[in-house]
Amino acid sequence: DFRRAEQLIDAAVESNKTLLHTHHLWHNAASAYAMCGKADKAIKWLRECADMGLPNYLLFGSDPHLRGLHNRPEFLALMSDLRREHDTYREEFGLAGGNHFV
Repeated sequence: DFRRAEQLIDAAVESNKTLLHTHHLWHNAASAYAMCGKADKAIKWLRECADMGLPNYLLFGSDPHLRGLHNRPEFLALMSDLRREHDTYREEFGLAGGNHFV
């Protein structure tokens, strides 16, 4: 029931309650919005998630619930930003190899 799912997601992300690790809620909300066909909302919450503590390039690229976003310019721009950040961290911390989305 996509309509009910969207109502519940909207309520969760609009809540004023302080939650530890809210960025995980935002990732889950983005996944659910993507599955409901609400790409704009999904990308908005992925961006929030990345900006506020979970800039996980590999997770976003491999999350099967986000596959419907993979060809959207906004998602590709977000992933490009996250890839640069990911690569910077890998270089800074001397991590070999490179798992990359796309």
